[in-house]
Amino acid sequence: MTIFGPTLGTLWRTIESYGIDPREVIGESVYTPGREGRIHYRLPFDSYDRLRADATEIVGDPAVGVRSADHIHPSHLGALGYAWMASSSLLTGFRRLQRYGRMFNDFESWLIDDGRDEVAMTLQISAPIRRPDEVADAFVAGLTALCRLNYGQQLNPDRVAAELKQALRSRPDIAQPKLFAVSGTDPSSLGISAGPGGIDRWFPKPVDPEQLVCSIAQELGGSATAL
Repeated sequence: MTIFGPTLGTLWRTIESYGIDPREVIGESVYTPGREGRIHYRLPFDSYDRLRADATEIVGDPAVGVRSADHIHPSHLGALGYAWMASSSLLTGFRRLQRYGRMFNDFESWLIDDGRDEVAMTLQISAPIRRPDEVADAFVAGLTALCRLNYGQQLNPDRVAAELKQALRSRPDIAQPKLFAVSGTDPSSLGISAGPGGIDRWFPKPVDPEQLVCSIAQELGGSATAL
């Protein structure tokens, strides 16, 4: 799992805002403003998450996630950042985040619930993270900052909230095996995704046991007699 390298620009500027030399956290060989290197440079997610956790320790501010929103620049998101700025509406921007977010990183997915009175953006993370509270703060504050960059600083949302849910596959013990679930509840209401980062296949109740065994066997590329 990787993340777009120039994203470190936000972390660099945030550390700098505390009067701390960012090079105490981020080595020059990893990132230096103005010398981002290859346009497609990517960083392993675990390395990025470790740098983010180290930065939180050094600055000693539990609100660092909120403060980071003041230092976001569209270039930190590459082409996606400028596509966001060019969006004709916030909803259009949200849909671009959802569609092209994997260009930015490959461990997050965005879900949009476009209701009559509000739009809900859900961020699903398919990787273990060291400081989930700071990540949730950065998500809410950062998305609000991006909305103001597009719409204008006068934007004042009626309500902003966050609930961070790490995807099922973030658990190391079940990161690789195929997972199947039988449920009488709509899967989307359980907060567990299907496909990458979640359940491989849902089987709605009521189920026929023999048909269930055959379906699972097909998913595993074998025969029912082998189960």
